[in-house]
Amino acid sequence: MILEVLAVTTNLEKNDLHKKMNIKSQCIITNQGTMQINDIIIENNNKISYLSNNEKGVGLNRNMGLMRASGDIILFADDDLTYFDDYVETVLNSYRKIKNADLIIFNIKSDVTKRYIIKKIKRVTKFNFMRYGAVRISCKRESIIKNNIFFPLNFGGGTKIGSGEDSIFLKECLDKKLKIYAVPSTILRLNEDRKSTWFSGFNEKYYIDKGKLFKAMFGKWSYLVALRFAFMSRTEIRFINKFKFLLRGIRTY
Repeated sequence: MILEVLAVTTNLEKNDLHKKMNIKSQCIITNQGTMQINDIIIENNNKISYLSNNEKGVGLNRNMGLMRASGDIILFADDDLTYFDDYVETVLNSYRKIKNADLIIFNIKSDVTKRYIIKKIKRVTKFNFMRYGAVRISCKRESIIKNNIFFPLNFGGGTKIGSGEDSIFLKECLDKKLKIYAVPSTILRLNEDRKSTWFSGFNEKYYIDKGKLFKAMFGKWSYLVALRFAFMSRTEIRFINKFKFLLRGIRTY
């Protein structure tokens, strides 16, 4: 099996990002910005491709890499992480161990204490899939391509709705009966020293965008999901106001 990292970035100035991320496998890095860096590097027998475009949206960026990928196993990445030296063996061994897995989700090391930690191997279902971000996700390329699954273009960084593209991706995988597992292995460290491109606090826009995400994923059930989310979300905003913002997002999506 061949592992391939699909990394997304913006405004890249030179072709050294793979070194900063400690990438030790085949890799495609898709760059969005005015600087057009298009290059192919062979390093330790691994093909590292840099592709640039001047369009916006993390979903579009991830899809650019996915459509050009050739590896058996795909690992999604952002530019603010560093892989551990053994990540290739960790990922491939997990697929050898869980032979029927179409996707496997991993732990990541981070200074954010509230980030969900996987403690044992378990199935990911429609009741728990929203706790995992894109950089945790790996998949069998053939399973994704055969089922025509891609990232949405109207959610995530660079769009009007700043997040949620990873949740929609996982939801579509589950809807199409792909088998997803979460494992307790850790493959990378997330660098938290830069300002988020989409999160500016638990404010009105945050809840409106969540309402839009719930509508996109759950349709008529989005009202119940929003009610539960408003109750479970512990912020300074009053419950009634959180629910009101969520409903506005649902109704305007």
